[in-house]
Amino acid sequence: MNLLLRSIRSLIKNRFAASAVIVLAIVFLVGVFAPLLATYSPADTAPKDRLLAPGSLHYFGTDELGRDIFSRILYGTRVSVGIALVAILLSALVGTFIGSFSGFIGRWIDQVIMRITDVLLAFPTLVLALALSAALGASIVNAALAIAVVKLPIYMRLARTQALSISQSLYVKSAKTFGVSSGWVVRKHVVPNLLTPIVVQITLDIGDAILLIATLGFLGLGAQPPTAEWGAMISTGWNYLIDQWWYPTFTGAAIFITVMAFNIVGDGVRDLLDPKSGE
Repeated sequence: MNLLLRSIRSLIKNRFAASAVIVLAIVFLVGVFAPLLATYSPADTAPKDRLLAPGSLHYFGTDELGRDIFSRILYGTRVSVGIALVAILLSALVGTFIGSFSGFIGRWIDQVIMRITDVLLAFPTLVLALALSAALGASIVNAALAIAVVKLPIYMRLARTQALSISQSLYVKSAKTFGVSSGWVVRKHVVPNLLTPIVVQITLDIGDAILLIATLGFLGLGAQPPTAEWGAMISTGWNYLIDQWWYPTFTGAAIFITVMAFNIVGDGVRDLLDPKSGE
């Protein structure tokens, strides 16, 4: 607990990171309390109010169907940020355990897993995410699975590297001598030592995952209408950029601010947990 408190104080001392933490706190609160904060239902259409400029009734204006953009952005926070979090946490959980056992057990199992990892890393992240989403079918769930698979090799390699190092340590060799199972060693020694690099990687990957979710939504491979999702909203809104600038602009600003906040917090967490990274 004392270590956690010291870490929080150190993070707060970094003004940029502290500001980003406040922004993320607001983002999370907006996502949780979207039904209370939204002024309209995100799916309600009003053709007579289509493409209205921002005003007292519609803070961010309306879209081509008369839906309130402010309300849709609030609900879109749940989808874009929520799905990104789920995808990255799933990838981190699965990748950590696979990589840990791969590095600790070694032999042919390690070789097979690492070759699969090399194949996945050979493709650009966006290209692989697009291919997987298209193969699985256009939906927000499949988009999340695609992103989880794309990010999986990163966590597998992190876990494997740490497992290889720990497997050569004296206390692990002593544990093996006394007949301790590999699973116990991985749970008690390998995984706890992985927490620092994994947490840093998660904070850095969430922002990228939000961009991937938005990209898939923009291309029609993510959330499907009438679901309020940032990428899908920009996909339609950019057609109205010249005359109805507010349509894509506010949604794009939401993506930009959220991703930047996650990246700044990620850098702050990395500097905090791994001081050598800043040297």
